[in-house]
Formats: sequence, C-alpha cells, structure tokens
Amino acid sequence: LSSLGTPHFFFFFSYLTLWSVGLVIRHKIYNKILQNFFFFAVFVGINMYDLPTSDMYKYVTSSVEYKDVPMQKIFLEKDFVYPLLSKIITQFSSNFYFVTVCFTTIYFTVYYKCVKVVSSNIHSNYKTYIPWFYTFALYTILSFTVVTAFRYNLAVLYFSWCMLEYVINGKKKFLYLSILTPFIHFSFLFYIVLPFGYLFINKLKYRTNIALLIFV
Repeated sequence: LSSLGTPHFFFFFSYLTLWSVGLVIRHKIYNKILQNFFFFAVFVGINMYDLPTSDMYKYVTSSVEYKDVPMQKIFLEKDFVYPLLSKIITQFSSNFYFVTVCFTTIYFTVYYKCVKVVSSNIHSNYKTYIPWFYTFALYTILSFTVVTAFRYNLAVLYFSWCMLEYVINGKKKFLYLSILTPFIHFSFLFYIVLPFGYLFINKLKYRTNIALLIFV
C-alpha cells in the first residue's frame, strides 16, 4: 500500500478515522464493520493490481488458466482451494480487477472473522473502543492487510480463525474444520497436527516433559 502515495494514505487514514468515530456515535458496530471490511477489500484489490511485482499479481494473472480446467483435475491439486476459487470467479469475469477484488474480499472476510472472535470477548467496559480496535487491526497490521502470498496468508488466517474459535469460544467443530487448512496451502499438513497432538499429550502424566522433547 505504501506505493499508493501520500494522497491515498491521507484519504485512507481519514476514512478509517471518521468511520470509527461514526460507529462510536451510532452504536451500530458489527454490521458497519463488516461493510467497511468489504470496502477496504475493494480498495486494496483495485490498487493491488498496479503492483506487478507482488505475488498477488501472479495469482490473479494465473487464475484465468483455471477457467476451463475440469473439476476432476482441480481436485487433484495438492491444495485445490485457489484453483477452485479461480475457476468459480473466472466463470463470471476474467477481468483482472474483478478477480483481484474477489480474492481480497475472501481474504478480508476471513481476517474479519479472526478479529471479531477477539473483539467479541472484550470486556463490556471496553466495548466503546471496539471500532478503534478494528481500525488498528486494518490500518496497522500490515503483515495481514498487505495481501501478497494469497494462498499461504489465507491459510494462516483460516487456521488462526479456527484456533481462536476453539480456544476462546470453545467451539469444538472448528478444531475439525482446521483439518481443511492444507487444502488452502499444503505446508499446513504439519501445523494441523499440533492442536490434536496437544489434546493427546494433555491427558498424559508427563505432558510437560513430552512437549519439551518434541520441540527441543
């Protein structure tokens, strides 16, 4: 986003600040926040197309190749979520702006889910500050808001969302939904073992020693 220049950053910062103040006044928090995550995704998507050196540019340009690929072949990919999304999206349009915005919208929807789990568990005394919390999450956490390695970053967010739902909200189904993460990026074949391994080790008498042996 830094390549957008000072005027864009000024507009971007002003927009998020005014949006946060408006939310505090109107108290219509979550619907407005989701709406603004969508606008943020569109903003990033349209401008991301102007960065041909980014990984996202590669994903967008490659997505057109999956338009006419049979479904059977797509599901044979080691991580088929990206090819599947590419095929579905390009059925509507192969316009690069359209494809980019679709990818960033999917990405920021999952990111919203992660942030919402945390904000929903904020103490009631601090609910007034939730809009500012979302502003902080969108504007300053550049490792998540600058969409580059789409597959890997999406996998990180999806896995994080599942773990947050399981650990914070106690929703066990998300532990099993995390098994789908390697279909977004194959490297998570290792990571999905960790929560299940923890559950198994946690029942053992010498769980601390076993955990140290594994990670040392």
